[in-house]
Amino acid sequence: LGTSPNQEISMKVLVTGAAGFIGRAVCRDGFVFHKLDIADWDALNNLFAAEKPDYVIHLAAQAGVRYSIDNPHVYAQSNLVGHTNILEACLPFSEDDRVDAPVSFYAATKKANE
Repeated sequence: LGTSPNQEISMKVLVTGAAGFIGRAVCRDGFVFHKLDIADWDALNNLFAAEKPDYVIHLAAQAGVRYSIDNPHVYAQSNLVGHTNILEACLPFSEDDRVDAPVSFYAATKKANE
């Protein structure tokens, strides 16, 4: 999580996949690392509740074609369950805060693909 360098506007940005090539570059300044598995709903939900990020840059994914052939369940956990958890955690904490939030999982997946 990091805050903007602008003193007038402060925001928290949650970046998943901070160990990856792009994630590492995104997290260069004002960075606090929280080691957790995005497929662990309880841990992710607790992090969102505690930190209340303003934005999420979701870059976490299990990579590697060859490994996926022998270990498809690892990829399903990370790339499907983990991604679903991020979408669910990004829903606003209250109905009053909804501006452009999807109201169903179907809508969330369609919006995510856009």
